[in-house]
Amino acid sequence: MTPSEAPGATWEVRLRWGNRRLAAELLGLQRRRLTLGNAAGDDVDTGNDARLVCEVTEAGALLVQFSTGVQGTVSVRGDDPLTLGQLTQRGMATEASLATGSAWTFTLRQEDRATLKVGALLVDLRRARGRYQRLHFDYRVLVVLGLALLAIGLLFVSLLTPAPPMHLPRPLPTRVKPPPP
Repeated sequence: MTPSEAPGATWEVRLRWGNRRLAAELLGLQRRRLTLGNAAGDDVDTGNDARLVCEVTEAGALLVQFSTGVQGTVSVRGDDPLTLGQLTQRGMATEASLATGSAWTFTLRQEDRATLKVGALLVDLRRARGRYQRLHFDYRVLVVLGLALLAIGLLFVSLLTPAPPMHLPRPLPTRVKPPPP
């Protein structure tokens, strides 16, 4: 997905191994689901029995399913981070079932963030930063911009140059009539 296609309901999933950045995925329009685990159909192999599934819902929220072995924290609406155990104790994570066994599910909304550890991988989940469509410049736009800059430049030059001194016309010499005899 290119940045110009990223809508407001796009989620960013960053994978790190220690301080090393491995990959970043955008979940939204084209790709709606990402799985991390050790099963045959998983997108990212973690080398661990722990499993993490991230899926964008129709409402634009991120549904996160995790199995045992996943650790981490979740920041809800910018509050202090809660561990996954605290999330399940408060009822914010519900028990579900994955194909490989039992799991828990929670939902991330607009201001929420999560940092999870699956095996040796660190996974950052957050709303993708605002993406803006780039301006497309072709030769016609550049010609118009060039002409506009030229016109502005000429205007400034004409305003900033000193005016030439004014030459008033000299009065015509008047003939003095000789006094009458």
